Amino acid sequence: MSYPKSFLVLDNSDIDSILRIIYEERQLTLRDMTFARARDMFERASSSPSPSTTATDRHVRRSPPRQVRVGKSVEDILFYGYLYQEKKCFGLDYNDLIKFTLHIFERNPEIRSKWQSRLEYVMVDEFQDIDGLQYELMEVLQGYHHNLFVVGDPDQTIYTWRGANVRYLLDFDKRFPGTRTIMMNDNYRSTPQVLAVANSLIDTNVQRMKKSLVARLPAGGPVRCHHAGDSAQEASWICERIDRAPCEWRWRRRHCCERSRRIP
Repeated sequence: MSYPKSFLVLDNSDIDSILRIIYEERQLTLRDMTFARARDMFERASSSPSPSTTATDRHVRRSPPRQVRVGKSVEDILFYGYLYQEKKCFGLDYNDLIKFTLHIFERNPEIRSKWQSRLEYVMVDEFQDIDGLQYELMEVLQGYHHNLFVVGDPDQTIYTWRGANVRYLLDFDKRFPGTRTIMMNDNYRSTPQVLAVANSLIDTNVQRMKKSLVARLPAGGPVRCHHAGDSAQEASWICERIDRAPCEWRWRRRHCCERSRRIP
């Protein structure tokens, strides 16, 4: 794969640095696409199980960046430019790491068997947000001992735009016969009033496991709904509500803020 052992693992800040280079070379601005949207686009493309989206299989890694601009969309310019810059600095993002691992497992059965036998138990949290690439790696790793434990809630699937597929959780018992499902319906965080609203809303979901959360806290005040224009307005409204709250809650707020300031 022509990557040295000292390859770089790219996080979001590294990807933003790469984007700055691409934007400058291609004379793009944030009006064309924001960094956040570009990162999301890379995430969706690279989370596909298809190996064609990795830097190992794209011929563009050998092409000068300006050769991919003519006749291409902004999406193509950024994506191909990203793959080129990745290869140029021997960098891999997190999805690349999974794809390279699967690539090694496919071509080296002895390495695959080593890690399958070494991992006696495999546990996956937040399983409702797993994508196809992560699912494939999980299937391979549990392929020897078949001791697989997943935790998830289909009603909390929020990353479908990033490739998550709730069917992996809903169909888990069909893919892995003999699965034992444990429902955790007790809720120790919210009052009965909050859960009543949540249950009535969640119950309209089409793809879900039927369940009803049970509150273990005593009854509280009525639920208020506030639709803010953006996150800043939402935060401002919450702070105003806290300021109007009884003295006990204001004391807790000050106490928490003082503690957070003391934490190095």
